Amino acid sequence: MASFSTSLPGWEDVTPIPQNDGPNPVCAIAYAPPFRAMMDVFRAVIASNERSERVLQLTEDILEINAANYTVWQYRRETLFELGSDLNDELDYMDTFAEENPKNYQIWYHRRAIVERLGNPSRELAFTAKVFEVDGKNYHAWSHRQWVISTYGLWDGELEFTEAQLDADIRNNSAWNQRWFVVHSPAAVAVHPVTEDMVEREVSFTMNAIERVRNNESAWNYLNGIWRQYNSTMPVVMTLSVQDRLEAMLAKFDGEDIVCPLLWETLASIREQDGKADSLLVAKDLYRRLSEKDTIRSKYWAKKVSECDV
Repeated sequence: MASFSTSLPGWEDVTPIPQNDGPNPVCAIAYAPPFRAMMDVFRAVIASNERSERVLQLTEDILEINAANYTVWQYRRETLFELGSDLNDELDYMDTFAEENPKNYQIWYHRRAIVERLGNPSRELAFTAKVFEVDGKNYHAWSHRQWVISTYGLWDGELEFTEAQLDADIRNNSAWNQRWFVVHSPAAVAVHPVTEDMVEREVSFTMNAIERVRNNESAWNYLNGIWRQYNSTMPVVMTLSVQDRLEAMLAKFDGEDIVCPLLWETLASIREQDGKADSLLVAKDLYRRLSEKDTIRSKYWAKKVSECDV
């Protein structure tokens, strides 16, 4: 087999190190020759601990073929730091790279490490917002955004950002999750303690969203989260803002023959937790409705009916 050093310009002085698959590989990977040549040189680079501009170019070439190679990302990062490279240029590179690989974990980890090294998150909120224009539910982008906000205290304006995202897609569960993070998470509460006014605002926002799309599971999950989070510490607010409004919604829907299983489930749970005889009767009726409507989980709902026997 010919040496690959001659097929990789600029690396003629390096002796490649082939991948060692053992004497009898069961299923050797059929790498394309250019990629094999680059990886053989990369192993030699690691062995000699070379840190140079040509190493950075080599890592770029490899990552263009396999963007998920975490070893190459790690070595690139260490080389950037050791050479004292302009990390803003690296973010420029990452901006372009992420457009083609928006859900690559290694890319997002690398970006976070670069931002940490810079100590400057000024580009990150705009960058993630741009990602959401293409995919509003990109988990990596939302996680990165949460890290930036909590690490650098960039809370201002984020509630409005979630509202804009939900206005564009009221079913966007990722945006609902972000709203919870901004208002109710321990990191947020440490900065802005939750007040009764804030809870009432969140209930109203959620109820309005439910009125727009009544079978939107994301909104109902958010409302259930509010109930679980604050029922013990703000019982009056929960009764007036949540339970009473749900009771009124149930009466309205029943009068108009509107079927809303998520309303039934939420209100049944609230009534069951109350534990009083009249509440258990209401819960039992709602669970019975669910057992008839939700046939896939009918046995579960039937069990819930039996648990509400007074």
